[in-house]
Amino acid sequence: MSEVEALYELFKKLSSSIINDGLIHKIFDLFDLKCNGVLDFGEFLRSLGVFHPNDPVEDKIKCEFPWAI
Repeated sequence: MSEVEALYELFKKLSSSIINDGLIHKIFDLFDLKCNGVLDFGEFLRSLGVFHPNDPVEDKIKCEFPWAI
């Protein structure tokens, strides 16, 4: 199985097991680029990239503090 397919399987598992605790929706809202209330697979992949150690610090800051840009 390719890495993308494995990530897609993880995405499906996570998206079907979300518990409405308030916090998870705030986190998902940061990555919902289309602002449609749904985190699609592309947005999910982008969100993982932000946490990669080689991702530029500027991108991490933009993700954490979008109102500051």
